[in-house]
Amino acid sequence: MSALPKSEIDLDVARIVLDTVNRKLKSMDARIDGSVTDGTLERTMDGASTLTLTVHDPKRILLRSGVFSTQVDVSLDKLFFRLVKVGKSGDDLTLTFEDREVAILRKATSPKKASRSNVTRAQFALSLIREARPLIPFKIPELGQRQAVAGVTDKRKARKALPYQFRRGGTDGAAEDSWTCLQRLAEEVQWRCFCSAGTVWFVSENWLMTQPAKFAISEDTLGVDEIDFDVDNGKARSEATVTARASRWAVPPGSVVKVSGCGPGDGVWLAETMSRGIYDAAASITLKRPTKKLAEPAPETAGLATGSGARARGTGKLATKGSTTAPAAVDAVYAAAIAMNGRRYPYVWGGGHGGAGLASGSPPGFDCSGSTVAILAAGRLGFRPGGPSATSGTIARNWGVAGEGEFITVWANDVHVFVVFHTAQGDQHFGTGRWGKAWSGAGFNPSMHPTSGFYPRHWPGT
Repeated sequence: MSALPKSEIDLDVARIVLDTVNRKLKSMDARIDGSVTDGTLERTMDGASTLTLTVHDPKRILLRSGVFSTQVDVSLDKLFFRLVKVGKSGDDLTLTFEDREVAILRKATSPKKASRSNVTRAQFALSLIREARPLIPFKIPELGQRQAVAGVTDKRKARKALPYQFRRGGTDGAAEDSWTCLQRLAEEVQWRCFCSAGTVWFVSENWLMTQPAKFAISEDTLGVDEIDFDVDNGKARSEATVTARASRWAVPPGSVVKVSGCGPGDGVWLAETMSRGIYDAAASITLKRPTKKLAEPAPETAGLATGSGARARGTGKLATKGSTTAPAAVDAVYAAAIAMNGRRYPYVWGGGHGGAGLASGSPPGFDCSGSTVAILAAGRLGFRPGGPSATSGTIARNWGVAGEGEFITVWANDVHVFVVFHTAQGDQHFGTGRWGKAWSGAGFNPSMHPTSGFYPRHWPGT
């Protein structure tokens, strides 16, 4: 197929049933297609895809039915999504679902580890997927590929390289589910882990780009309304947005799209997200240029200065190489980073998004953007404690101003965000992931995170 289809054959949502997973409660299944007033399907290769339905329930029949007391699935075009959130506004209920396969992977939380000398990152990822019951289809084309390993940043302080292990769960016993672990494993080397049409993918964008283009489009293609883009050779990320008539499953996440007739926007792109109303023919498709994959993190080392060591101790005041005194707001952010490092919160997907600085999950923790917002809020740099949080993509586009700061630089893209403090002793990397430290949650990392593919941002005056 060379063009996006001008098709409306899937617009009839003829039968939507809330299907209770517990077989003993099948009598509670509820058919809701007649009450669905709106809905959006967002497919993405940036984590889990979601289906959101608005259900009109003026007599509170569904609300009081008891169906929400157990796990609930819904099928759309023979694919299943699991209910993860229920909201109420007046007579309407908003039901948010994610891929059922993702929900199944979230169930496994027991510790698991394997030596990098024995298995590849992709093979360890596969072992997590194969544990799931019922079995989940998967696509891991680079299964046996061994990647280069990044070097230790400060070799003078390293005495002994420790065996690097892939893990589910923290070295301090913190729990982590399989889906969160898969996302972290992919993020650490800038791969992708996503679910498409019931299949879990664990793959690099480089491999995806070797596949034949699934679609060839231009603004003259039947069904394509607009192709807008932002291409800048000076930026690490280029993005295009296609508005077109497309069926719900026409543009799978990770598929290759060839664009022509758009000048600087011509070439091959990856389909990152597709958002479409379940009753609409028009879809919004976000395309991106591929991100270069990263080397494997350096081995952990005995004797290497860690974020809980000399650098992170003391008054919490920060000065640059020129001994310039940092503003009080910067000291507050630095002190908050030191405090969070000492708490060793686990990495929790979505952690910290209930309010700036508020850990969430079980056990409570933070993800990359949640921890970044938490420390910035301590200095009132665009956020306030307890106020709204933000995703890494929002930070990359909207927080502060572009460019590196004198004292603090926040590096962000749509997938990840981390902070670099510029100190008299050198740059210090604060973020999630095991960049030389012994746990995956937010803290100071002895190894620096590569900045390729990230936008630098700073708050004016910092």
